[in-house]
Amino acid sequence: MISLNENAANFKDLEKKVYGYFCNQACEFMKYILETMDYEIMLTRDKGRYRLKNTGRQGSITMLMGEVEYERRYYRCIDEDGVIYYGYLLDEWMGKDSKGTLSENVKEAAVETALRASFRKSAELIARSNPYSISHQTIWNEVQKAGERAIVLENKQVEKYLKGELKGEKEVSVLFEEKDGVYLSVQGKKKKQEIKVSKVYEGWRKKTPGSKEYTTVNRVYAAGFDDGESFDSKVNSKIAQRYNVDKIKNKIINADGAAWAKQEQEYDASIIQQLDPFHIHQAVLRKISNKKMAKKLRKYINKNDFEDVFIELEGLYDVEKNEKEKEKILELITYLSQNADHLERYTKRNLSLPEDIEYRGMGTIEGSQHNVICDRMKNRGMSWSTAGADKMAKLLCFKHSDGLEDVFETILAADKNTVIDMNISKIINKVQKECETSASKFLKDSKKTAVGYGCHFSPLPFTGVSTTNGRKAIQNMLRANLLF
Repeated sequence: MISLNENAANFKDLEKKVYGYFCNQACEFMKYILETMDYEIMLTRDKGRYRLKNTGRQGSITMLMGEVEYERRYYRCIDEDGVIYYGYLLDEWMGKDSKGTLSENVKEAAVETALRASFRKSAELIARSNPYSISHQTIWNEVQKAGERAIVLENKQVEKYLKGELKGEKEVSVLFEEKDGVYLSVQGKKKKQEIKVSKVYEGWRKKTPGSKEYTTVNRVYAAGFDDGESFDSKVNSKIAQRYNVDKIKNKIINADGAAWAKQEQEYDASIIQQLDPFHIHQAVLRKISNKKMAKKLRKYINKNDFEDVFIELEGLYDVEKNEKEKEKILELITYLSQNADHLERYTKRNLSLPEDIEYRGMGTIEGSQHNVICDRMKNRGMSWSTAGADKMAKLLCFKHSDGLEDVFETILAADKNTVIDMNISKIINKVQKECETSASKFLKDSKKTAVGYGCHFSPLPFTGVSTTNGRKAIQNMLRANLLF
């Protein structure tokens, strides 16, 4: 220790030297532990299944304290199915495959760093602040593996949701959801491609007891290139995983007016939809060149007086002589008209909402998109493959939903490629086929025991029509009978 102090140029240098010294000592200690454990495995193994073939074979693994080199024994093994293979029992216990050189902690640290910075920058940050270094390609590989786990986790969750197997425990009377899209540069495509983003939360609370600023509570994010129906299933599966959906009386959705964002309301009467105020004001500023008129329209919008907004726009259209300006005014009128039922803010509609929470204005999705998706995936000249963007976006959503640990713990099955390649639409079709099979079996069994003319089977009631709360309850009961 005296030598360390004498060789240090300053306190900063001393800190690094002391840190490096103890990391080296930790590596030596870990080497001792691993080799001792390998010896214990040799003594306690099932000698009928594990025949010792060789000793003293070198192995290495990069751990948080640095690279650890150790010796272990090589075995001829017989698995439970009687298949012969060769390997290291110590490595199996560690969860280390034949090609793996990183510990799980290092892999997770690499992924978490890559969620904040580019792969090359992540490699630089890791080398600068840790006693080990890994290449940007290795970090990219680990992100792909973690992304595959995220896809598997989501797909399994959606499948359980569609079967009615998800029963969250938390009870809330109202949930808030905000939907929007982020356009990303995709390799091989001239136009940017939209990835859908959703944010679900329970309400608001003050940042500090005396603060005038609020933050949303218990945020859950989802993202993907799915179609509207599949994306809604993904979001609702995350809701069902956490909440008791039978206790949710209303879901209030704030969106930009895109067709996919309004699709869910057509089939669920409990959903309250509003057009995002930010997008309304944005549309006015983009389409109305006359600044005085734009300011006047925005005042009407803030007062929730949309009747006067339309009157002003129609009058402006009639007197405008420039054809391009007239076209822009018409586009604004069309946009607002297509969302006429959703223009009023939900807080101004005199709705019969549960009284156990404070209702505030919505419109946090723009800031959330920047923090969750854009800050990592846009504005750096980045171009993504569709698969790569999907994996990164999912990992970012899990991270900001406090669910990244669940991703790391997900085990990829032997048929992982089948599970990964299965998109949400395929899962929906799969569950529907299972329902049809169960229904057909139910029909055959009924015919065997029926008296007289028997019964006539028809599809699940209220399928493809508006779903009221009563209809939803009937569907859930019928699904439960068919599936279980």
